[in-house]
Amino acid sequence: MESPKHAGDIAVAVSKAYGIETMFTLSGGHVFPLYDGAVHEGVPILDVRHEQSAVFAAEATARLTRRPGLAVL
Repeated sequence: MESPKHAGDIAVAVSKAYGIETMFTLSGGHVFPLYDGAVHEGVPILDVRHEQSAVFAAEATARLTRRPGLAVL
């Protein structure tokens, strides 16, 4: 039996539909639902050490791939 989806699953599924392939993040309890969604959707999670690093990585990904980048903070 499949467990019910929560907001993190839905948010990551919609992000993936827009071309997101990787989640750049700074770990924190407030974003755990998005981590669950990323695991369920098969989206890799790259944890960094500072908020700016996550945003810079997402921006670089967007510029290089011409698709949106995702920074979760």
